[in-house]
Amino acid sequence: MKQPLIALLLSALVVTVDGADAPPVFPLLGLWRVSAATSANGEQAAANEQMELEFLPDGVLIITAASPASGIMAPVRMHWRYTFQPPNVVTYTLSGTPVERQRFAVSGDSASFEHLDYKTSSRLRRIKKTEFRDQPKDIKVFPK
Repeated sequence: MKQPLIALLLSALVVTVDGADAPPVFPLLGLWRVSAATSANGEQAAANEQMELEFLPDGVLIITAASPASGIMAPVRMHWRYTFQPPNVVTYTLSGTPVERQRFAVSGDSASFEHLDYKTSSRLRRIKKTEFRDQPKDIKVFPK
């Protein structure tokens, strides 16, 4: 009777240790579109601002954006890097320099972000394919 009990306890220990070694799953993998954004003073972003973020499994973040209010009429695309700090922080880097840190929460196909440095917030929705009609132009930095 003692041997089956010891075997059961040892197998539970192995499963627990094995599960503890598994890296946490990054819940933002895939393509997302910003559906709302609010500045630190509570103002809503311009209605014609558009941004999509695609998180790839290898740590690459592709940002596609158009901002007529900022003079960016056609979509532009940049390649950034991201790192995931479990359970819910993502840091974006450009040319090896950390640029932004955001805390996020995911619920189904919706996500909310809180910018930890600038206190802005945004809501995103998961999409299957881009909603930009025009082919984006690849750039190295966002125009000012």
